[in-house]
Amino acid sequence: MLRLRRIIVRLFWVVPIIYSIPAVSVPPFIFRLIQGTSGYAYRASALGPRWVALLWIARLLLAIIAISPGAICISSAIAVVQFLREKQSARTWAIACGVGLLVCFIPLLATSVIFVLMARHTGGHSAGLLGVPFLGLIQMAAGILILAAFLPRDSVNSTIYKNTRPARVKGDGTASLSLYVAFAVMVGGLSLGNSLCERWSLQAHLPPSPSFLHLNLIWLGAFILALASHEFGHILAGQMVGMTLLSLRIGPFHVALEEGRWRVVLPRSWKCVFSGGVSMISKRPLCYSRWQAISSTAGGVLANLFIGGLALLGLLTAKGAAYEQSWEFLGQAATINLALFLANLIPAREAQTYSDGARIYQILTGSVLEEYRHILAMAQATTVSSLRPKDFDIELIDRITARNTPGLDHSFLLLVACDYYFDRGQIESAGGKLREAEALSDQETTYWTERCGAIVLRAACLLTDLAMAEKWWQRSQSAKSRNPRKKNRFPACAYFTVTCRLSEAEDAWRAEFERANRQPESGGRAFDFHYLGHLREMLDEATRSLTA
Repeated sequence: MLRLRRIIVRLFWVVPIIYSIPAVSVPPFIFRLIQGTSGYAYRASALGPRWVALLWIARLLLAIIAISPGAICISSAIAVVQFLREKQSARTWAIACGVGLLVCFIPLLATSVIFVLMARHTGGHSAGLLGVPFLGLIQMAAGILILAAFLPRDSVNSTIYKNTRPARVKGDGTASLSLYVAFAVMVGGLSLGNSLCERWSLQAHLPPSPSFLHLNLIWLGAFILALASHEFGHILAGQMVGMTLLSLRIGPFHVALEEGRWRVVLPRSWKCVFSGGVSMISKRPLCYSRWQAISSTAGGVLANLFIGGLALLGLLTAKGAAYEQSWEFLGQAATINLALFLANLIPAREAQTYSDGARIYQILTGSVLEEYRHILAMAQATTVSSLRPKDFDIELIDRITARNTPGLDHSFLLLVACDYYFDRGQIESAGGKLREAEALSDQETTYWTERCGAIVLRAACLLTDLAMAEKWWQRSQSAKSRNPRKKNRFPACAYFTVTCRLSEAEDAWRAEFERANRQPESGGRAFDFHYLGHLREMLDEATRSLTA
């Protein structure tokens, strides 16, 4: 049940966005449908007053259907805000959204039944009405799940982000309400844009959408276009100023550069369907350029502005043009791109993800977050360049670590410093950084296999600390993998060596040696061989001790 609640909490992020379109498009659609029932009114009067009353009930139910998407959109949006604020009222709004989804099924089904019965008695057509309840069934199922999850009084306390959301970094340019403002701008922009497009189409006498399903498919296509435009805008701008692409994610499609090859990364969460991301680093990671950072960051919103303006121009000139039938797609593309442009300029934060507006602010003000990203870029550059940990800017790493800024991953910084000293042969300094990193990591409640394995490897190689290696090896066996594709046998080799399981250690060493040989030339590959040489010495020494 707890897992269901957490999934539903994440679902509330996308419900307002999904229902913002029906909130604007459904009322005109229902209005045209009510106008189309005039033929039924004539036939109903011939059948008797009972059928006339049923027709008016159907019209009333259609009016309820018209306002229900707006009610669901508002209640789910408020639920999102209350969940983020960790308020008990989040449960009330979640239940309200669930009731709205559940109750909406009743008028959909009743209206469909009334018109089908009337069509059969009057000889009309009812085939187009038979598919209406299926949408209601989906909504009813969602409503039942939400009510089952949040009717218990303690459901909010066991679900929301309490003690799990990273602390806000001071000076990141965001405020407690900035995310809500960005969210409101996005949803409001979508609603306003669709309303204006609807009015424009009526004034220009453009052909309406053949069906509600067709309209939603158009919206989905326009949304994917906007998302792709945004991410490719980042890529184009970054490459123009001399940056290298490491990974690209557009919805569920995710590719990353791993060991010199582009590989498809399987999605780990449904949430990725409505998000995107690009990872790029400078070709000269030790030389930080504010111009490079600003250009690559601003490329996304500028791409949305360009595509949105182009689509708007196409919409305004669609009447009589060869692409007149595509006016709805152009309208949706203009609306989504321009709304995404405005919302992304607002400095906002969701978990550890910042909007482009926040990133630009951090770059201009020299925020500690931007310096932290510079260190992260140095670590990533070892996979695509000759840069090694011994070449890192240790003064920058020590300065950021000494600040002890809440919200940053200080154990990661300490492990980077540990690799710097180890690559330079300063084992004692590397061991000191490792002990600090282990102490900080021990305070975390969530462990990744990579983090646990990194501590196991260093505990065995630098400190020969069996207790530390054993503790983190056990945690690595139960921890979730941050990167399920990454198969690193280094920790296993180190652990088996210090626990005298030499045959298993030998197998792990050979597997890791073969993997390192397959990698392209890079600083990371050279550092791997540095570790392999150290492990080889440990293995040989353990073998001699055992046979002596």
